[in-house]
Amino acid sequence: LFGNVKPITERSSSFKVMDLEKKNGHWKKLDRLQNETPTDDSETSNSGEPETSDVAWQSVVTDAVISLTSTCQYKGEQTNEDLKDLTDRLLISVRSVKNRTERPTDVNGVPALETTVLGNFEGRNMKMQTVGLRRKQCLYDLIYVVKPDKFESDLPTFQNFVASLHVD
Repeated sequence: LFGNVKPITERSSSFKVMDLEKKNGHWKKLDRLQNETPTDDSETSNSGEPETSDVAWQSVVTDAVISLTSTCQYKGEQTNEDLKDLTDRLLISVRSVKNRTERPTDVNGVPALETTVLGNFEGRNMKMQTVGLRRKQCLYDLIYVVKPDKFESDLPTFQNFVASLHVD
């Protein structure tokens, strides 16, 4: 019976989000996961165990990265942490955080928290916007990271990406 027990934490298999590469030619998909399956010409879904982002793209023009990571807990107790605490954990690797702003929002009717920070990430000054939301047993983190002077140029693409997210 031990070999048949699912892990406590795994990826969501019930989301759809736009495929940036198909919507805009200057975005290239990063490291496709083997168990990722496109659902149609404009959307991507995923299932599997969490290791890295479920889906991620990089702009060949600005080097910006847009990604989505899901984490689901199907066994054991659900976390009661609020979205701010979960975002704090997500941003733990960002050093010298400045100009942090947060605002409640929603993504297709699901309450969410949008956080924007300027800070040092992996030795480089970057600006990052995250949108975190919880639906049923799953947490979804949508992330946009870019050099501060390029932030505004791809922000509308990130906002459209966030708006395209549909979770069951």
